[in-house]
Amino acid sequence: MTREALADAPLWGGLIVDAHHHVWDPRNGRYPWLTPEGKLPGFRYGDTAPLMRPYLPPDYRADAAGHDIRATVYMEAEWDPADPIGETRFVSGLAVGYGLPNAMVAQAWLHHPDVGTVLAAQAGFPLVRSVRHKPGGPATPQAARDGKRTLMSDERWRRG
Repeated sequence: MTREALADAPLWGGLIVDAHHHVWDPRNGRYPWLTPEGKLPGFRYGDTAPLMRPYLPPDYRADAAGHDIRATVYMEAEWDPADPIGETRFVSGLAVGYGLPNAMVAQAWLHHPDVGTVLAAQAGFPLVRSVRHKPGGPATPQAARDGKRTLMSDERWRRG
């Protein structure tokens, strides 16, 4: 298919469950990666300056207008690791106020000593269906070849 034909192809017209989306409000200052400076050296997503504005359910709905979105799943957005339950409270409040998201993948830092308490607290929120802790990986292919250990090698992470 040519680039032109692909550009003219109709989008999916059926119902959609958006299984991974984010919302945030940098005014609450709870996202270490979302800094006013907008540039963290070596940050994997580049310049965050364009993201330094609230992106809430009404913004999501505007962006998704014209699509038959039936349900959404919020994916944790690297909220302050010292307060993973704060993100769940924030998102749960949005769900009550706006009717979305309909489910949530919450944050839990599996190598933290309080992981059991955090998991129990996350399980108490009706919106939460699972948790995620991105384990990271070697920064470069050479680091992988050299056998650089990652968080997945941490016994606390593996027990979490």
